[in-house]
Amino acid sequence: MDSAKRATLNVVILAVVVYCTVMYLDRADAERKRSEQALRENEARLRRPLDFNIMVIILADKSG
Repeated sequence: MDSAKRATLNVVILAVVVYCTVMYLDRADAERKRSEQALRENEARLRRPLDFNIMVIILADKSG
C-alpha cells in the first residue's frame, strides 16, 4: 500500500472514530437529560403533598 492510500485510510478511520465518539456522547447527553427530567418530575410529585399539607392543631381538654 502506497503512502497516499495509507494516509487516506487513516483519515477515513479517524473520521469514523470521531463520528462514533460524537454519536456516543450525544446519546449519553440525551440519557442524562431524560434522567434529570425524570428526577425533577419525581421530586415534584413527592413534594406536592407536602406543599399543600395544612397542619391543624386541635386543642382539647378532658371534657372534650
